[in-house]
Amino acid sequence: MPPILLRAAAAFTLFVGLAASASAQPVPLRGSGSTLLAPAIEAWAAAHAAATPGATVAYRAIGSGEGVKDFIAGGTHFGATERPMRDAEIAQVPQGVLHVPVVAGMVVVAYNLPGVTARLRLSRPTLVGVFSGTIRRWDDPRLAADNPGLALPRRDIAIAVRRDASGTSFAFASHLGAIDPDFAARGPGVSQQPGWPSRAMTAYGNEGVSALVLRSEYSIGYMEYGFAQRLGIPVAVLQNRSGAFVAPTPESGAASVAAEAAALLTDARAVVADPEGAASYPIATLAWLLLRERENAPGVAQSLRSFAAFALGQGQGQGQAMAAEMGYVPLPSSAIRQSQALLERLR
Repeated sequence: MPPILLRAAAAFTLFVGLAASASAQPVPLRGSGSTLLAPAIEAWAAAHAAATPGATVAYRAIGSGEGVKDFIAGGTHFGATERPMRDAEIAQVPQGVLHVPVVAGMVVVAYNLPGVTARLRLSRPTLVGVFSGTIRRWDDPRLAADNPGLALPRRDIAIAVRRDASGTSFAFASHLGAIDPDFAARGPGVSQQPGWPSRAMTAYGNEGVSALVLRSEYSIGYMEYGFAQRLGIPVAVLQNRSGAFVAPTPESGAASVAAEAAALLTDARAVVADPEGAASYPIATLAWLLLRERENAPGVAQSLRSFAAFALGQGQGQGQAMAAEMGYVPLPSSAIRQSQALLERLR
């Protein structure tokens, strides 16, 4: 077992939030949804199983959109998403729905530019132009202005986007729509499946888009930071709301998530598409577990509470530290306390 899982198993027994009865047999859990959150869920599930005999979590990474559909239909115990459920969707779940933030992720813009070794910079209007299709070549003057002294190729830009209904797409498009209202009103639009330019290459999941960019020269695409990091794909420095160009780092991600955590105090489904602060990375998204507030099957609520509490655990080797090692942004203490309070409502 990897060291991080051993540390997690050892620390797990100390986490006071897991007050489940030791005599109760865990219920095997089923979940589906977010591909952004999939690596974290799989790691948490393995560590949780090591610490809790009989506990299992089977998770299908099929995209936030399909995960929400599964959850509404009752085919899973939990969903995972970066796009909160809408009121009309929640109304279809008579047991009630809890949106429990468990971690955050940065959405990065990764690219494949042979011969270009310097870090690509993208201003806010240029970012919108590339993904709305109005900037079609790497040697466009607007890209040149963002990157003085950088020799960009005289080649067409190949855009890589998600084919499935995606929370990552929703987070990315929400940011582009916040930069430029025309993107939302007359461009691709803000949704889980924006109307990207017809020439765009498409793939399923964060893993699909990252693999597509990796093998496609002169391409650019969006994905969760950890996927680009694991494949060694360069990522752009983006201009934030304050005008600063910021790279995705643990510190810049934490600055962004702090703004989102503050919004959660008044709305558990809050989405901050364009965070304030000169140090903030401009595109960070919370990832939620979707749970039914009332579960009829015996033991399900207890098993869900145990697994989710492990994911929220603070300290060396527990859920948030594990996520940080994988490129995610841990939740601040205020958000963790709020999520723990939500878990107490499970029945």
